[in-house]
Amino acid sequence: SIRGTKFYIFEHYKDVYFDNIQRFIETFSPEFEKCGCVFCIENTKGFLDFQKQAIEIMLNDKNCGLTFDIGHAYKAGGEDEKFILSHLNSVRHFHIHDVTQSSNHIALGQGILDINKYLNLARDLDASSLIEVKSPECLIQSSAYLKAQGYKK
Repeated sequence: SIRGTKFYIFEHYKDVYFDNIQRFIETFSPEFEKCGCVFCIENTKGFLDFQKQAIEIMLNDKNCGLTFDIGHAYKAGGEDEKFILSHLNSVRHFHIHDVTQSSNHIALGQGILDINKYLNLARDLDASSLIEVKSPECLIQSSAYLKAQGYKK
């Protein structure tokens, strides 16, 4: 922060940042390929424009993808969801959890998200997903929610 204003160094030195992103991909993509892994970028608090540009560079490589955290997307005001949905062919993994206005990572069905919409999207994309909650109780409640909705896995 400079005089109360956030200063993102990578935003001001984009050429260097993007060159380093490209070098990262060139260096590690063959390693991802060897082990059958995909490097996935997760949304957290709202992608900034220069970050979106860097992600798009990475998504040009078949060994890079996106992790769609549905709760984080909601908490970031929906902008990440728009970006991710515009890159559906790159979504490989989901973090599924519910939210309220004041809470994050709560049990499925206990918040305000349309959980089935995202579970169906994950299925349609053949993407892996995990239930991301913070307590054993929330995991048990989430499991009960999934069973009640007819999910077997």
